[in-house]
Amino acid sequence: GEASNFTTSAGALTLEGDAGVVINSATSVGVTIDALTAGNVEINSVAGTILIGNDAVNGAINIGTGGVRTVTVGNIAATELQLDALLLDVNAPTITIDAVTSTTIASPVINIGNDVVNFIGTGTDDYVAIKRGAYSGELRIYEPSAGGSNYVSLVVGNVSGADANNLTLTLPVDAGQDDYVLKTNGSGVLSWEEDRRTTASASDANNFGSNGADGTDITMVFDANSTDDGQFNWDEGEHYFDYLNDIKLNTTNKLYFSDKTNWIHLNGSDQVELLSNLDNNVESLRLVSNSGVNLVMDNNSTGETDSYHKISFSHAGAEKGRIEPDGDMQLDGDLRLDGNDIKSSDGTTAITLSSA
Repeated sequence: GEASNFTTSAGALTLEGDAGVVINSATSVGVTIDALTAGNVEINSVAGTILIGNDAVNGAINIGTGGVRTVTVGNIAATELQLDALLLDVNAPTITIDAVTSTTIASPVINIGNDVVNFIGTGTDDYVAIKRGAYSGELRIYEPSAGGSNYVSLVVGNVSGADANNLTLTLPVDAGQDDYVLKTNGSGVLSWEEDRRTTASASDANNFGSNGADGTDITMVFDANSTDDGQFNWDEGEHYFDYLNDIKLNTTNKLYFSDKTNWIHLNGSDQVELLSNLDNNVESLRLVSNSGVNLVMDNNSTGETDSYHKISFSHAGAEKGRIEPDGDMQLDGDLRLDGNDIKSSDGTTAITLSSA
């Protein structure tokens, strides 16, 4: 029949059916329910479920597409919203999700963002947490897709240990210099430090001073503190090592010359030994001086007996002569003089020798 209007002059229009109320459109025009003046359109169910688009027909369900609308679903204090779909597509210039306690998104794979993804905290205790249950948390950063699907993975170790301490690493505030690496101060504060992979602790062949200017001495400093540093230099002009501190050989270790057969050391009896390995030569060892030579005994004057203060001459372990601390001399063999006189202390001749 013709179009019909059902109106009331006062009160509401109520449709009731013993087996329900069905509103159908026989054509493609559809069914429209409007509130022509101020007021709401309500669809309520006292006890049952409200079903929208619950039939098997393929089509779209549009809510709030005709103008500037605010679509509100649920009561924050009581409503639980469940969205079940083959595909959930949410498009908006801005999406805000406010949760008083927490927000959980569970999926085998979650893709977020196509440009910039910001995680914004507003308090001093805010943070981004990556957890993986019984396994250590892992952050993977992938290479460009044109290069493949490889990545760099950051995995937390078992930092609990015996103290169950958390570990915080604080990055430097600048980009550092060329060939510098990150160094920690032991408390998790990182700073840039020169890369020392080629130092003596990391390589069997080391170069010191290779980047320095020619003609400049190379200095090695052992930094103990401001007053007790150790140092030695390579004098590039004179071509020798210059030690600015004492050198000590430990226990009975030797200082060798040329090879391991010529040396000086302290033996097991606390005696200093100087050995020349040159054999079958009238001069195996020479003491050379541009002026006089003085051999000093009892330099510390500790008062030992005179038997300790002598110069001995031995051959193959047997003493052949000695000079006593009072100046007396003992020789177990012949005495040869190239002169003819033996003089007393005042310079006068005491004995004159003549050839046989």
